[in-house]
Amino acid sequence: MPICVISTVGASVFTQASEDIKSEWREFDKQREVDLQKIARESHDFPGKDMYQRVKNHLDAIRNSPNSESGLMRASAELKSLIYILRDHDRNNNDKLHFLATDTPAGTLAARIISDFSRDYFGIETEVVRVEGLQVTDDASFNTRGIRNLVSRVFDRLEKAPAGTYRRVLNPTGGYKGVVPYLTLIGMIEDDIETSYIYETSSALITLRRLPMVLDYGALGSAHDALIAAEREFISEETLVQLLDIDPTELSKHPALPLFDVDDGQYSINGLGVIVLNKLGKKTDYEVYLSEQAKKAFDKLGESDKKTKYTVYFDGAGYRTWFESHIHPYKNQAGATALKLGRTDERVWAFREENRVLIAELTKHAPDGDYEIIPRSREDYSFHHLWKGVD
Repeated sequence: MPICVISTVGASVFTQASEDIKSEWREFDKQREVDLQKIARESHDFPGKDMYQRVKNHLDAIRNSPNSESGLMRASAELKSLIYILRDHDRNNNDKLHFLATDTPAGTLAARIISDFSRDYFGIETEVVRVEGLQVTDDASFNTRGIRNLVSRVFDRLEKAPAGTYRRVLNPTGGYKGVVPYLTLIGMIEDDIETSYIYETSSALITLRRLPMVLDYGALGSAHDALIAAEREFISEETLVQLLDIDPTELSKHPALPLFDVDDGQYSINGLGVIVLNKLGKKTDYEVYLSEQAKKAFDKLGESDKKTKYTVYFDGAGYRTWFESHIHPYKNQAGATALKLGRTDERVWAFREENRVLIAELTKHAPDGDYEIIPRSREDYSFHHLWKGVD
């Protein structure tokens, strides 16, 4: 049976390396406006390439030395846990190792190093999985984006490695300890998942056994539309109550309320809510396309907060509930609909036609209350690019 291992990644590959690496990685991690996508994906040149090569050379030297296995276990917490997890596993061409990268330069570089080395050492296909918002300098971003994206990325990988076909392992040995409860909960409520990790000073792999616990999805099912609407952005209490189809006085007693975080009267889905939503189902109502104009404007943004905000629009527009709860009541002569996120000036113009949504233009809310770009004719836009999300 093939194996799918999803591992969090910390900084031990740096802290256990040479003295110059120990001092350099922290400075690298402080850099801003670093293209993390290039660190994760680029083959030839990317930020941190020199440090990447030196750490890889360090690991390769250990690999080719006597007692290489014990040396690699000292060099990296992630490698140590994987050596134990894979020790008695018969290799399969469908094996997969996924490494969850924090939303930081050093975190992404560490995941890239461990991923590339593991691919060569274990002979298994590997992937660096970026988790936007997963950092510890901004608590709000950690909770509203990091944890939600973490849970979503994990479920995306589990969906491609179904129970009964794969041995599925969650490995939270490295990285932020704040994510451990969420990975543990997934392991407790999902079928056929091992949650395994190893302590730095331990010589034994610890595997948490699944508890006989279930969530009452029947009682929580009525919150499906509200969870969809609040998955990517804040919604008002009025909208939440409307989507739950309850009287405002009943909100505090509703069984789904613990699935939402509240900030200044605005509600967003939390980590537990993402877990429940994945179990309830997230099938989209529409295919989302970008026009040529929207695709060009999006590609020019590079790695930026603006790109993240527009990604929220593209992801959300596929759901009828999300689309309708984010319509800005602005009349347009071309028949386009303005979609509006809270707490930001970024907007999009979209056409909804049968089972498709066309994102026509990326724009902003101008100081005079209008929009910087306004569609003049539907004929100016074509279904140019099918949006499939960000890996």
